Amino acid sequence: MRIITMLGDSITAGYGLAAADALPAQLEIALQALGLSVRVRSAGVSGDTTAGGLARVDFSVQDDTDLCIVALGGNDMLQGVDPSATRHNLDQIIRRLKARDIPILLAGMRA
Repeated sequence: MRIITMLGDSITAGYGLAAADALPAQLEIALQALGLSVRVRSAGVSGDTTAGGLARVDFSVQDDTDLCIVALGGNDMLQGVDPSATRHNLDQIIRRLKARDIPILLAGMRA
């Protein structure tokens, strides 16, 4: 079984939704329906920014993760964080995951 960890904000956490209706659970169902043996873990924190994700990436993404979906940045935009700071934080998150040989899928919002 492959493990996917979603590192994200309220969209990942499923703010206001039952856990079964949140994005990680729905992604797991969709991938399993395609015949894939996967488990999707949620490492989503409502209101999180890229700075928050960077602060917790090392303990939120476990070593047995086969793929990490990084879905952060929307709250940075909403809070007026300088885009260069957002980019720096995302670069650091990616570097830390690469150092652990964890493949990354970077997800974002269209501005």
